[in-house]
Order: sequence, then C-alpha cells, then structure tokens
Amino acid sequence: MARDVAGGTVQFGQTNTLNGAQWVMAFTEALQIGQPEWWDSQTKRFRKENLVLLTNDARTVLVLRQEMVREFQGRRAD
Repeated sequence: MARDVAGGTVQFGQTNTLNGAQWVMAFTEALQIGQPEWWDSQTKRFRKENLVLLTNDARTVLVLRQEMVREFQGRRAD
C-alpha cells in the first residue's frame, strides 16, 4: 500500500458490529467505490478517490492509486 494511502481514512457507512468476513467485504468495497481520503505528500493536498486492489498471490493484495496501476503492471510483466 502506498505510504500516502496508508495514512488515509475510509468511511464504512456501517453502524452494526461486523464479523471478520463482513469487515473485509465492507473495507474492500469502501476502498473501491467509497472514495477514501488521504494526504498526498507530493501535492500537499488531500485526495479523495477510489483505489484499485490487485491480487498478487493467494496472500497478497496490493492497494494502489489509479495512476500507480499501469506502473506496477509493467513491472510484473518483466
């Protein structure tokens, strides 16, 4: 996960207690369609946009900003 994104906030929109599987589903959905917000240290502004989740293997999921996806996929092809 990019450092800037890791320091952000994610709104779940849930008031109910969630079990583990429900939490993972709600968090994944919030990242992809809930427009999480984080501080972009390069532009010195808050950003609010959907993120991309890429599965690297059975135990690894990468959380990337939109503009990082092409860069990462290019490195995976090498």
